[in-house]
Amino acid sequence: MTEKNYLLHGDIKKTLIKMALPLMGISFIQITYNLVDMFWLGRYSDSAVAAVGTAGLINYIGNSLAMIGRVGAATWISQSYGRRDYNNVIGYVENGFKVNIFISLLYTIIAALFMNSFLDFFTLTETVRTYAVEYLRIQIAGMLIVFLNPMFAVSYNSMGDSVTPFKLSVIGLVLNFIMDPLFIHVFNMGVKGVALATVLAQAVVLIIFIVISKKDEIMGVVDLKRKTNMTKVKNIVKVGLPVSVQSTGMAIIASVLNTFISRFGPMPMAVFSLGVQIESICWMTADGFAVAVTSFMGQNLGAENYDRMDQGFKEAIKLFILIGAIASSVLIFFGENLIGLFMPGDPAAIAEGGRLLKIMGASEVLMAIEIGITGALSGVGLTRFPAINGLVGNSLRIPLALILMPHFGVLAIWMVISMTMAIKGISSMIAYQVIKKKTQGFRVLPNAKA
Repeated sequence: MTEKNYLLHGDIKKTLIKMALPLMGISFIQITYNLVDMFWLGRYSDSAVAAVGTAGLINYIGNSLAMIGRVGAATWISQSYGRRDYNNVIGYVENGFKVNIFISLLYTIIAALFMNSFLDFFTLTETVRTYAVEYLRIQIAGMLIVFLNPMFAVSYNSMGDSVTPFKLSVIGLVLNFIMDPLFIHVFNMGVKGVALATVLAQAVVLIIFIVISKKDEIMGVVDLKRKTNMTKVKNIVKVGLPVSVQSTGMAIIASVLNTFISRFGPMPMAVFSLGVQIESICWMTADGFAVAVTSFMGQNLGAENYDRMDQGFKEAIKLFILIGAIASSVLIFFGENLIGLFMPGDPAAIAEGGRLLKIMGASEVLMAIEIGITGALSGVGLTRFPAINGLVGNSLRIPLALILMPHFGVLAIWMVISMTMAIKGISSMIAYQVIKKKTQGFRVLPNAKA
């Protein structure tokens, strides 16, 4: 078996950066996907932007559910790969795919049946609702891809190959960039064009993943027809479910906040939809780097390199702080300029968007740290605390918003989001040290080895 980058040897900072750069590139590509959509939709109509922002929550929940297989499998694949137990690697790849295929089919049915009930929660104009329905029908039809592409990517990432998923993400982005204006304006498909361009681009990526995986030494022998290993399925679900619950909870909370925002009209909804996409420059970049940290911690745990794990975490946190600081500076000082690129000719929206990004920018460093700690704990299979921390922190947004909205209007929602981001970051730093001490530097873990 030809060894790939094990993350087990050499200069730690260089190793992490080498692994993380393609992953961060993937995150930027995902951001660009969304911003390209918003760029063209912003020139189509504010109602289209608001519709996609609202309807996109169903896709977000789908991505959250996909984390069960993706995060759960990543932990066990990386640890098995660090021990050079390739049969176990193959087994976890196979069963991770099976978990996500089952969940995707179930969620597709549920989303299709309850799409209109979901939209009833929001105070939408007739135009916005029509656009949202058009968008969702196509997105739901392509839901299986949302679950499969991340499984391919995480399988390669966990074995130290972050370049292959990056290359395929670039292909998907280029296709989406070409098809968006073509479908929206040339074919006059509007919101339906945005959804179709995204699904088709991702479908091409999936096909390429399938083709190249057949040539890989490990992925090439993966056989989904093999009997399901329920022990591995349970291990995957045990690690992945808390992360999925937290992320799904965040999507539900975001839906509630969107209902609050919708009370103030379509402009704040459009601003929030766009502002979140711009702010995701930080959290998606940090999330990409966190995937590298997960693989690093997992492989070194499998190899019992405990000192290297500790050194790697310290180096990683420095880089997370840097990511957060850069993002914070961009959002605080250039927020209005960024909003203006996507919503030109709307001074009220530009001013409100600038205010939103300044407030969120104040907490970017702490948010990046929280994401880094979550990635580290995921690598050793300890996903419960990050999930509880995220769920509780995000849940606070609803009562705090209800208390503050009568006094500050929609500004209260922007303030509450930033405040809870800071709270989660601080609690993560404290909890990591407690967990590390209780597990003797992760030498004694509650999860059995894969």
